[in-house]
Amino acid sequence: MISINSPYRPTLSVVMIGYHCKDLILDCLKSLEATAPQTPVEVILVDNASTDGTVAALNAEMPAVRTIALDKNVGFGPGCNIGVAAARGGYVLLLNPDTIVRPGSIDGLMALAERLPDAGIYGGKTVTLDGAPVPGSCWRFPTLWSTFCVSLGLSRLFERSPLFNPEPYGGEPLQGVRDVDVVSGCLLMIRKDLWDKLGGFDPIYFMYSEEVDLCLRARQLGARPVVSSDIEIVHLVGKTQPVRADRMVRLLKGKRTFMLRHWSGLRERLGAALLLGWPLSRYAGLSVVRRLAPRERVVEAERTWGEVWRRRREWLPGWTIPPA
Repeated sequence: MISINSPYRPTLSVVMIGYHCKDLILDCLKSLEATAPQTPVEVILVDNASTDGTVAALNAEMPAVRTIALDKNVGFGPGCNIGVAAARGGYVLLLNPDTIVRPGSIDGLMALAERLPDAGIYGGKTVTLDGAPVPGSCWRFPTLWSTFCVSLGLSRLFERSPLFNPEPYGGEPLQGVRDVDVVSGCLLMIRKDLWDKLGGFDPIYFMYSEEVDLCLRARQLGARPVVSSDIEIVHLVGKTQPVRADRMVRLLKGKRTFMLRHWSGLRERLGAALLLGWPLSRYAGLSVVRRLAPRERVVEAERTWGEVWRRRREWLPGWTIPPA
């Protein structure tokens, strides 16, 4: 049952953030409704000043969904904070709009939480439309070694290696229930009381790495995030951010912010140097390849990484100004 206007307190509050992705939001919510969860659910959509008619479409087609229309784009993390502040459920599920909810997922999450109440944070398995697993459903905390592997491209060359691609549990298929460092923000359920103790997402993160920061702080309070392969959603990866250079700049900003928040001294400085090496190594390598084989795809990739490298003064300080 999905209702925002019910006088009864829902068990679960689903919070989504919208930004110029009306059709994806409607498809996601229809898939959620079609699962007919036994868990009483309310849905809250925080719209980041979209101009594609998202709020009007939701009011017309899904009036049970509560929409909070903002007058500017505050980002993913701060938007979630606004949505969760309005939530009434004992649990909160953060759900990306570019997802399709599989039958049984919602009730499966609640059963997992009932079985493992001390875990505090819960997630599941994300797959593509054709059923292939998406490795980013959960991952380990970043380290200097993992950043080094990403910077030199080892994580791409040895994608299934836990040694050279350690963050997304590379080469380890998700089976059953397992403890993880980080649950992806595209499907992250958390006890509302734990969220409140943490103060939600650190508002300085506009987007990216906010869930890494949240899970680290949650572990410091005794939580033990878990994911289950029995809980499954389709994740249409990247559908909400089509511009790759802009996406990479935001991704690097998020990673850099996490370093500044949780690393210090030599570790933090080495981390900054390794992050600089990420776009530089790609740009330099693609420049060589482009001279040998000037294909359109190579030229475009070189252009993208060159832009990310030239914008390093933009992302190297991290996210610096939390929104009001």
